[in-house]
Amino acid sequence: MHGKGAEWCTAREAADILGVSPDTARRRIRDGTLQAEKTHNGYVIRRADVEALALQMHSKSTVNAVQSAAAFEVEVVKMLRERIEELETEKTNSEHLKTEVSELKQKIPQLESDNTRLQERVRDLEADKAYLQERIVALERHIEALTPKALSKPKNTIKERIRVFFQRK
Repeated sequence: MHGKGAEWCTAREAADILGVSPDTARRRIRDGTLQAEKTHNGYVIRRADVEALALQMHSKSTVNAVQSAAAFEVEVVKMLRERIEELETEKTNSEHLKTEVSELKQKIPQLESDNTRLQERVRDLEADKAYLQERIVALERHIEALTPKALSKPKNTIKERIRVFFQRK
């Protein structure tokens, strides 16, 4: 019954079947997860029990892997939706910018025309300014020439005016 038959295996063989270390297999025996019988060389475990535990562990790991994969896929979908939203916003902004650029391009010829017209007006005003400055200089000369004639010298000197002033009294 405790011999190494096909239906029994050692702790090391159980560890190989389970894909764990021999220490882990012995821990499973001690905590009761694996039913074993003590022999003079260690433990012997029913091969069917080991295979059942292996299947259970494989099922749990498969479920965990599927759950992890599902959670990952949910996260990927969430990220993809966010990126789609960003791209749609960028597309809307891009379309808005294209419209604005188009409108601005249409304004360029009118602005260039206005600029040319304003430059011509500046030249005209500068010419007017030069003419007016020349006219001011000419008028100042004319005023200087007329000033002595307009203000004739008084007939009496100051002394005479003072004397006449005091004589009145």
